[in-house]
Order: sequence, then structure tokens, then C-alpha cells
Amino acid sequence: MVRVFDLFFSVVGGVLGFPIFVVLFLYGIFENGKPIFFQERIGLGQKKFLLIKFRTMKVGTLSVGTHLV
Repeated sequence: MVRVFDLFFSVVGGVLGFPIFVVLFLYGIFENGKPIFFQERIGLGQKKFLLIKFRTMKVGTLSVGTHLV
């Protein structure tokens, strides 16, 4: 039952948040040309994974994970 609620609210949140994500993406393109940020991080069991998020820092900032700071 909890899984059904999780799926329902994640779909509703995705649908309602989609217009906001599009606006953020377009703003990022016009602001600095790179609205999406990719970074390789270390996860559980020392396995690497790719972090994908909206850029919140200036272009040219060093790509350092929190485990290295």
C-alpha cells in the first residue's frame, strides 16, 4: 500500500513540477549555456555513480564531490 502512495505522489509531483523544470532549464541555457550539471560520485560500497542535477554554481567551478572537500 505504501508503494502505491509513493508511485502516485511521485507521478503527481513529476507532472506538476515539469513546467518548473522546463523554466529552470531554459533559464540555465540563457544564463550560462549549461543548465545541467554532471558529476561522478562515490556511493554505497565504493561504487561510482553519475549525479545529474540543475546547475546551481558558476561555470568553471571545480567538480569536487563532498567526500573530497
